[in-house]
Amino acid sequence: MVPVPLAAAGAVAGAAYLNARFSLAHDLLFFRISASTLFSLFRATRADKINVFYVLEKQAHDKTTARKPLILFEGKSYTYAETYQTVLRYGAWLRERHGVREGGVVSLDYQNSETFIFLWFAIWAIGAKPAFINYNLQGAALTHCLRESTAKLAIVDPRVADNVTDEVRQALPSMKFVVFTSDVEAEARTQEPVRYPDAVRSESEYVNMAILIYTSGTTGMPKPAVVSWAKVYMAATMSAKGTSSGPDDVFYTTFWKEVRETKSTVIQYVGETCRYLTVAPPEIDPVTGENLDKKHCVRAAMGNGLRPDVWDRFKDRFGIDTIYEIYAATEGAAGLWNVSRNSFAKGAIGRFGLLSGTIAGIRSTLVRLDDETELPWRDPKTGHCQRAKTGEVGEFIVRLPAEDIKKGFQGYFGNAAATNSKIMRDVFKKGDAW
Repeated sequence: MVPVPLAAAGAVAGAAYLNARFSLAHDLLFFRISASTLFSLFRATRADKINVFYVLEKQAHDKTTARKPLILFEGKSYTYAETYQTVLRYGAWLRERHGVREGGVVSLDYQNSETFIFLWFAIWAIGAKPAFINYNLQGAALTHCLRESTAKLAIVDPRVADNVTDEVRQALPSMKFVVFTSDVEAEARTQEPVRYPDAVRSESEYVNMAILIYTSGTTGMPKPAVVSWAKVYMAATMSAKGTSSGPDDVFYTTFWKEVRETKSTVIQYVGETCRYLTVAPPEIDPVTGENLDKKHCVRAAMGNGLRPDVWDRFKDRFGIDTIYEIYAATEGAAGLWNVSRNSFAKGAIGRFGLLSGTIAGIRSTLVRLDDETELPWRDPKTGHCQRAKTGEVGEFIVRLPAEDIKKGFQGYFGNAAATNSKIMRDVFKKGDAW
């Protein structure tokens, strides 16, 4: 007989091996979060409260969260209750002063700030939809993006107002431009707050448009991608649940000095942010001479584009416990994630264990590429694609409901040609859509 302590140790070691080999814990975390998120999404849809304004409203009315900070920006703090009241004021200002109605689009040409968030949620509060305009755009590109939004009103940050030239205004005669100066802001802040009836925010489906976010324009002019309520809801909920964020966590998105000052527990990175931070000289306390690299409350970093050669150096230098690497596109039909606490999966943009890999394989896969065209390869005889082998370069594709594409892919706003160009038909069998 094997002594109980040895048997227990062997069982633990065996379980650890199986977990590492098949990423079981990673899969179970993913399934738990996905199930919880989907349940919340469907419950909100049934109640016709898929508009994320209701999430803000709930927190603002809850005595346990109403006075907690929602936004920390440049030394200023705004609670859920304060933000909610400001949103109601701005919403009433948009509706009563500028005639914005439910279903309409309002363009926001704004830099990062608390005001941007107030306006964003104010637009949702009155049942309208925001179009996020890249504030760096000028000339023809800016005109194009504003026109594509179909908005009748554009709210402009004073810091980028010079980009809205006479030429831009003349090219868009039906669009009203409001530069949100301090005087205009004072006008909006003194507007009587109005909480409009739920009917104003009614949505027939969770695939309805919530926001327009533009592509980068690498293959031409930027295209407005439809971001559905489901995508907003799931991205926000899974980010919070996936990073185990609670009421006392602070999510930092924009570095180290403010991360410490705000006592942030989760930071967000994009592209080469982590490389720049890693190669920067250490920050030294001018009084004590102490290295401040690990003097923070951060337990996790979430984002995309953390390269394998930076992964461990970034974690080790700054003492980051967990990396949440994600892979997705604004208009994409699915995404990937990799929750990593060690070097096992470093550099991977997504991760499937035994369980999730089996299930995900039903809805997504990699297909072989044609070396010359760099497009999915098609068999000359059948016309069908071929799944890539393990370790082979391929194109990541996601299955769509062929009978109702919109339920899986909302595409580009007002651009059916661009939307259809992303849909592949007859991939593995006649009539399918990916």
